[in-house]
Amino acid sequence: MFRPLLPTLALIAISASLSSCSSSRAAGNGSQSGDAQAVALLKKAMDRYANLPTYKTRCTESQKTMGMDGPAQSRDIIYEKPNRFRVVSAGVAMVQTCISDGKSEIEFDNLTGQAPRESPAPASIAEASSMQMVHPMFCGTLLYKFFGGAGNFENLVDTAKKPVTLGGEEKAPSGEQARVVKFYGTAQYGNVEVLIGEKSLTVYRIRYDSEPLFKMLSDPATLKQLSGLADVAASQHKKGDGPDVKGFTEAMKSVKMPENMKMDTEELYSQIQIPATIPAATFKVEAPKGTTPVKVPAAPSLSSKPPFPIGSSVPDFTVTSLDGQTVRLSSFRGHPVMIDFWATWCPPCVASLPNTQEIFKNGSPQGLQVMAISDEEQATVSAFIKDKGYTFPTYIDAAKETGAKYKTEAIPTTVVIDADGKLVAYIVGGMQEANIKKALSKVGLKL
Repeated sequence: MFRPLLPTLALIAISASLSSCSSSRAAGNGSQSGDAQAVALLKKAMDRYANLPTYKTRCTESQKTMGMDGPAQSRDIIYEKPNRFRVVSAGVAMVQTCISDGKSEIEFDNLTGQAPRESPAPASIAEASSMQMVHPMFCGTLLYKFFGGAGNFENLVDTAKKPVTLGGEEKAPSGEQARVVKFYGTAQYGNVEVLIGEKSLTVYRIRYDSEPLFKMLSDPATLKQLSGLADVAASQHKKGDGPDVKGFTEAMKSVKMPENMKMDTEELYSQIQIPATIPAATFKVEAPKGTTPVKVPAAPSLSSKPPFPIGSSVPDFTVTSLDGQTVRLSSFRGHPVMIDFWATWCPPCVASLPNTQEIFKNGSPQGLQVMAISDEEQATVSAFIKDKGYTFPTYIDAAKETGAKYKTEAIPTTVVIDADGKLVAYIVGGMQEANIKKALSKVGLKL
C-alpha cells in the first residue's frame, strides 16, 4: 500500500511537489457553484468555525485502499483563534506534531530523522501551508479551511471540477439531524463528502478519495520524477546535507502503481469541545529534547491562481541568456512561449527539468519558445545545465524582477503564453507534466 512509503517520501520532501493545485477555482454564488442550499449550508458552517474562539477534537482517520482496510490513525486538534494550534497525528509507527504559538510554527516527527522545522506562523490555521498541515497523507485536513470562514470558500471547494450538491440526511453522533454536502475539494482531496449538523453547523465527518493524487501517482512520468527526486536526495546525502534514502532510490526504479488505484479516507470527529479550556503551555513551540530545529521560511501557498487573468496580456520582461545576450519576452511575439521558473537548489524543479527538455525537443520544431528562468548566479546555473546536458534555452533573472512580476512564490512555476502574448496557463508545483502538455495543446502544439 502507498501509506507505508510516506516516511521515506517525507525524507525527500516529496509532498512539496504533490500538494500543488493545478485546477482553476471559482467561488461564485449558489447558481454558479451548485445547489444553493448546499452552498449556503457549507458557507454557514465555515462562518461558524471562523468565529470559534477555541476548539478541541479527536479525529479518528481510517482508509480503505482498493477494497482493503488500512490501519486507523488518530489526530488531536487543539485550536485558539486565529493561529494558535497544536496538531498531533499518530499512526502505526509515525507520530507527527505541528505547533503554532501565533508567532512561530514548528513541525517534527518521530520516524524520518529529519530535524524539526521552525517557520513563521501562518496568519490563521486556514492559511497553514506547510508540508504536514496541507497534505492529506500527513496532518492535513480540509477542516482547517473551515476556520477561514465563507470568504475562504474557493480554497475549500474546486467548483471548476464539480458543483456543490446536497447528499442524504443522517443522525450525527451527538444526536442532532445532519446533512451531507458533496463537492470536489482543492489540492489532493478529490471527491469530498462532509457531514454537517443542521442546527449546530458542526462538522462531524469528512470523507474523500484523493483522486488527483492517485491519478498523478499512476502516471509513469510521475514515477520517473519521484525517482529523480530520490536521486537528488541521495546526492544531497552524499554531501552530508540530507538523510540516507538509498533504499528508496533503488525501490523507485521498480515501482509500478496499480491502474485506477483508489483510497477512500474517512475522518470522524469526536470529543468536540466548543469552547475548550486550553492551558497556555499547549502552544509552546519547542523541539523534542536532543534536537535542534532548522529555521525555514514560511511555506508559500501552492496555488495555481494566476497573478493576472487568463486571456489577458502578460507583462514584458528582460532576462539574460547563459552566453550573456539580453532577451525580451516580447521578441517571441508570434510564437507560443513556455516559461519554467526554477532553481538548481529546488528538488521538485530539478526533477521536472527532463520534462522541460522533452517539451523543448518536441515543441521547438512547432514554433514553441522555451524560457527556463532562474534568479541564481550565472556560473551556478551554467555549470548545472552543462553537467546535465540540457539544451533548452536558459536565462538568468539577475535583478529578480521577472519572478516578482509573475508572483512566483513557489517553484517550479510554469507559465504558458499564446502567440499574441496572452496568458493561457499558470501552473505551480512539480509533477505537472500532464497539465503543462494540456495547456500547450491549447496553443496548437502536439506533444
